[in-house]
Amino acid sequence: MSGWYMHRAGYEQKDPAPLMPGLAPETDFAKNPLARADLGCKDDTDYVSTACTRLGAMQEPWLSGHAFVLTHWTSLQRRQENRAQEVLRSGGRS
Repeated sequence: MSGWYMHRAGYEQKDPAPLMPGLAPETDFAKNPLARADLGCKDDTDYVSTACTRLGAMQEPWLSGHAFVLTHWTSLQRRQENRAQEVLRSGGRS
């Protein structure tokens, strides 16, 4: 599925992962075709939800013993999800 998004965004690569490290830290993901293709594919395949669920299950035992970190971790997860949704709402699907 990611190949379709990459092709529509003008990239020959089928997988955006090798290209992502080349993005500058200040990249606006809502305007960058590569980032939009990556997020569009992840949204269609429910990747983020699945990955976060699995990651959360792996992190839960450690976090339950370090409750002070849980507040910050939850806030970070919420910010990441909100930003991804902003990008998708602004036309993130290339």
